[in-house]
Amino acid sequence: MFLDANILFSATTPGGFIRDLVRWIITFAEGVTNEYALGEARKNLGMRQPGRLQDLELLGKELHIINHTVPPPDVDLRAKDIPILVGAIAAKCTHLLTQDQRDFGPFFGHTIQSVLITSPNRFLWEIRQSEKEQFEAIQREAASKLTQKLKDAAFDEIRALDAPPLPGDEMPEASL
Repeated sequence: MFLDANILFSATTPGGFIRDLVRWIITFAEGVTNEYALGEARKNLGMRQPGRLQDLELLGKELHIINHTVPPPDVDLRAKDIPILVGAIAAKCTHLLTQDQRDFGPFFGHTIQSVLITSPNRFLWEIRQSEKEQFEAIQREAASKLTQKLKDAAFDEIRALDAPPLPGDEMPEASL
């Protein structure tokens, strides 16, 4: 999961939703970013919340920082956003997590060179849908197994009531 500069910025907010989400990503997936995104987050924090710069540096130590790039895709993005998308593509991330509605908003829910552009809320919705689909699949499998067990039991009852014993169905005689 590639984290945009605005995600890194928001992840330094104590008790914030984005902070919790980034913690979850680091714990259960892999948080990835590049020096460009970290630099943007540092610059913005330095101007707006300089007291949280240390939190950003600590967060940066828990992320995989990539330094390589790939040729930029042919998409209509502002120059400042190209290094973010290129970083996600170069790192072979499945998702680019951003709150940049203005520039990335038209791409939310779309995949560019194997990277799904998504917002935090949409990402959580996707997780919830995936969990719901997994739960429903488990329910269908359990119902199918139960149905088969009920059919087997019903056939056994019918055979016991209506049919003479089949070879091999006879009860063995008890030996004394």
